[in-house]
Amino acid sequence: MTLHCRQVQKALRAFHDGTMPGECAAAIEAHLGQCAGCRTAARRQALTKLLRAGSRAPAPAPSDFFMTRLRGALQDCPPPQPAPAMAELLVRAGLRLAPAMAAMALIISISSAWFAAPAYNALLAAPAEELLLEDHPLSTDLILAALTGETIER
Repeated sequence: MTLHCRQVQKALRAFHDGTMPGECAAAIEAHLGQCAGCRTAARRQALTKLLRAGSRAPAPAPSDFFMTRLRGALQDCPPPQPAPAMAELLVRAGLRLAPAMAAMALIISISSAWFAAPAYNALLAAPAEELLLEDHPLSTDLILAALTGETIER
């Protein structure tokens, strides 16, 4: 009985399952011994069958040797340390952010002085009578001291 490769590859599933009659199985074995392509297809199909069967199989129990080694390795490990408290984490973060916060405070103070300087200079250049009449937030003592050249001691 001579077989062509297409016939062999169609019959491989029955060949691997063992449901093929004896004389057909012998003919397929003879063909697989001569044809490298069909032999590769048969191996691939056999491996696929093993992988599918293995995925449904239960996991094997670990051996005593493995469990002994695992227990020994766990005994050699240092005991677990508790996680740091939230307050400690916040303090660490605050210490890292302190230089950045100081730089931001400096930038804000310089920029506010920079933008407030023209308004302050305009108040100083205005006549004192206008400041008193317009009820500016500057205290009367400061305005009178500026007019008379006196210094105010606090």
